[in-house]
Amino acid sequence: MKPLSITISKWLLSAVVFALPASSFAAFSCTAKINSILIYGNGTVAVNHSGKNDVQYVCSMNGNYKGVTAATCAMWAATLSQIKKTGGNALFYYDVVSTCAAMATYDQAPVPTYIGDAQ
Repeated sequence: MKPLSITISKWLLSAVVFALPASSFAAFSCTAKINSILIYGNGTVAVNHSGKNDVQYVCSMNGNYKGVTAATCAMWAATLSQIKKTGGNALFYYDVVSTCAAMATYDQAPVPTYIGDAQ
């Protein structure tokens, strides 16, 4: 029979691990200069930033895109435009395992969990 202290320690460790949000295990952020913002005729908003140097779709102003609402998309587009205008850095947070440079492009790119001003 195992000593009680080892059993309690293992139980506590398991409880802590399961209590952590899933995003604690699979997330990263990317801080980058905005090279360009593209808004397509169909409402898709795409960004090219210094962390990837290629186009990534982030949302659509015409409806829900991979869980991002059109209202959020409009705010993200305005935020990105302001960051580009001022020459600042944008912060993209993703709830996936990757790096800025390794992320997929265009519609294969994951959508950010949030976008913000990293100044």
